[in-house]
Amino acid sequence: MLLLEGDSDFTSDESEGAPDDRQLARLWVAAIYHLHFVAEFGDEEELRCKDGKWLSPFPLEFRGWLDAGAPGIAMNDLQRYVEHHPL
Repeated sequence: MLLLEGDSDFTSDESEGAPDDRQLARLWVAAIYHLHFVAEFGDEEELRCKDGKWLSPFPLEFRGWLDAGAPGIAMNDLQRYVEHHPL
């Protein structure tokens, strides 16, 4: 999540952040929302209410973002992160 937002210690100038392409930018934003949801509620697919706001996961959009090559994150940044935090 921090890699997407540009706030990770592993983020370099190679990571562009929000893509210029409108569709890829939408997937990028949905990926951020999805990761926030999963971090808070786990891998659920139901809407959740928190502080009077309804929150939703975006698993299909997240998959689309991954299938598009995870735009916004440089592969070198992602590889460095995985080296330090193996899955």
